[in-house]
Amino acid sequence: YLFLDYLYEQLGEEFIKALCKCDVYSIDHQGAQVGGAILNGDRFHLTVLPSYQGKVGFQILKAIEWAHQRCIPFKARVHKNNTQVLRLVHFYRHILIAEDDATSTFEIYPREQK
Repeated sequence: YLFLDYLYEQLGEEFIKALCKCDVYSIDHQGAQVGGAILNGDRFHLTVLPSYQGKVGFQILKAIEWAHQRCIPFKARVHKNNTQVLRLVHFYRHILIAEDDATSTFEIYPREQK
């Protein structure tokens, strides 16, 4: 419940209700839900509690694989100062489709397809 509590505190009840209508992938660590991925149409959202970042990398890769089973390509918006996620984007085939001062939006493809 720790992760859901965090989302509720950060995003509010109405946003959480909207997310409940999306496909969801749970990221767990030692029996606790510490993150998750959401696919809303062709938009992919991923979050991990700060204290677990760097500990669940394999599960993040599995979440991306899960998303690609449902949507190719999916879109992901990344903050330009989030170097870890930008490195992850570059691990996959991708196309930059939009950017502003703070974010870049990519189409993400499986490694074997573009």
